[in-house]
Amino acid sequence: MCGYCVERNQLVLHWQYGRFEPQPELGSNASHFISLECPDTRTLYTWQQQGQALEPELVLIRLACDARMKCDATAVPLRKAMLAQISHQHPTTAASVWPWLDNALTHILNYGRLPYTGIDVFPTELLNELEQALAWLTQHIYPVQATDTDDDGEYEQQHEDSLKYSHLLAEQLYQQFQPLLMATLLMQQIQPDHAVIQQIALNHNASFTHFVGLELALRRQAQYHCIQHYGKDWFWQHLHQLELQHIFYLAARCHLDPGEITALQIKLEDEFVGQHYFMPRQDCIDALTMLSLAVEFEFDPDENNVYY
Repeated sequence: MCGYCVERNQLVLHWQYGRFEPQPELGSNASHFISLECPDTRTLYTWQQQGQALEPELVLIRLACDARMKCDATAVPLRKAMLAQISHQHPTTAASVWPWLDNALTHILNYGRLPYTGIDVFPTELLNELEQALAWLTQHIYPVQATDTDDDGEYEQQHEDSLKYSHLLAEQLYQQFQPLLMATLLMQQIQPDHAVIQQIALNHNASFTHFVGLELALRRQAQYHCIQHYGKDWFWQHLHQLELQHIFYLAARCHLDPGEITALQIKLEDEFVGQHYFMPRQDCIDALTMLSLAVEFEFDPDENNVYY
């Protein structure tokens, strides 16, 4: 099973009732998924107190940089718990090619917040490195899709070279994921209509992914940001560029009502919108049916209610 298949299963399980319901029994990489995906501090803190493993570095980055994360009084004890976990683990963070980003990241991991009072006082050097980090992402990880050659011999060599290059890119991405996550979240605040955010949201690199699917998490962050910034029209205008598992995810996270979900199902079934590389079209339609029922009847997964 590849990272795309893991993502598909995680999205349907965690968002099937129209709200985020952590499923720790999912096992593989659940701590990464929950740490990156959970939309509010209360749920994260509750699960942390119940023994659910979290990734403290990712949680702290989101607390410091994710303006769309819903924070309440639990943000303070959650931050303290994550800082305490890091102090016990003594993690080592490899230096990236962006020293100002590294300094900001170190401050977050030591104190739980950025070393600046607000985005309006970010130094020029940091702003330049935010641009550089996102330029690296869009050039190497989320490029506008190129056209393959029609020559069989050239295609085989191109494919072999691409696989080798993809392994190198995957290694680089995962080594410097933390500053890249920070750069993505901060740019959503500094320049919410920056072109690179939409490029990340609408392009994928299908030639590689690990089971944990960190590059897929960045895409979901960007997609959700675009809908929050531009409105639901952005979602409907770009359906043909979105993969089916992301269409389901955005329908659930952005609280589409039953009428909107029905209209979406019609587009999926009659107009064949959406890219079905990693989720069968009928599976997406069926998942949307269950989502619509959950939204309409406020179905609680802890109750013994079944809708047919």
